[in-house]
Amino acid sequence: MPDITKYDGTMGPQEHVTSYTCAIKGNDVDEDEIESVLLKKFGETLSEGALTWYDYLPEHSITSFEMLADAFIKAHAGAKKVQARKADIFRITQTDNELLREFVSRFQIELIELPSIPEEWAAQAFTKGINPRSSTASFKLKENLLEYEVLIWADVHNRDIPRLSEYNFNINTTDLVSAIGHIKDARWPRPLRSDPAQRDPSVMCEYHGTHGHRTEDCRQLKEDVAWLLKNGHLREFLSERAKGHYKGRENHKQVEPVDPKYVINLIIGGTDAPRGPMMKRTKVSIV
Repeated sequence: MPDITKYDGTMGPQEHVTSYTCAIKGNDVDEDEIESVLLKKFGETLSEGALTWYDYLPEHSITSFEMLADAFIKAHAGAKKVQARKADIFRITQTDNELLREFVSRFQIELIELPSIPEEWAAQAFTKGINPRSSTASFKLKENLLEYEVLIWADVHNRDIPRLSEYNFNINTTDLVSAIGHIKDARWPRPLRSDPAQRDPSVMCEYHGTHGHRTEDCRQLKEDVAWLLKNGHLREFLSERAKGHYKGRENHKQVEPVDPKYVINLIIGGTDAPRGPMMKRTKVSIV
């Protein structure tokens, strides 16, 4: 068997078939044996998902190498495109003199041009692409996204979360954390990703149960409180004035549409999105 690079999805399937065919034919195989060798040895040149595809071919479904090659090319025609899209989105980076708002806008435009990008790729690429040297805002945002791992592109949005003090709770932060722990729908705090040795030992976060930042400054706690309030939880701990303000704001939202002056509508998706709505709008708040 000649030395042939195994197919792993990073090269075109047609290119692999051509390379494989040329290698077999140039290996002093008798003319009447070429077809048989091509069929029998092809599986040895595959890896990962392509090998799984080959192993699950129905028995007696392939009667010639031409049929096998055609099935292989059709099954893996999109593999290289996917890898190319992933490489393209991770090339988007913020320049030293580019404002954070400008980078967000450019990233979103380029994202639209790359159809069917998974949201987790977009979140990872955006975080990686932020240049902390460009501005203080960029530095703080990147630090926050790295500390509290974002899983999908939507997690990058709405970073301007109110401080806990702005809600006018009638209980202190310790009791608030305790109350959250008794809510069935509450989300578990995500582990901090920073090096424990580099965290400030003089401050403690009761929400994470570890040192590094103060509870009232915890970004994830603020995000989770906002989410819980939006879903009807914790409102019994608001002051009467805050309850009235919160209820009035909700009634106002039900009557009037959101003023587009305060919203940036971003479009995520593409013309060949595999499932769900082809275009999705989401609100974004970037400081």
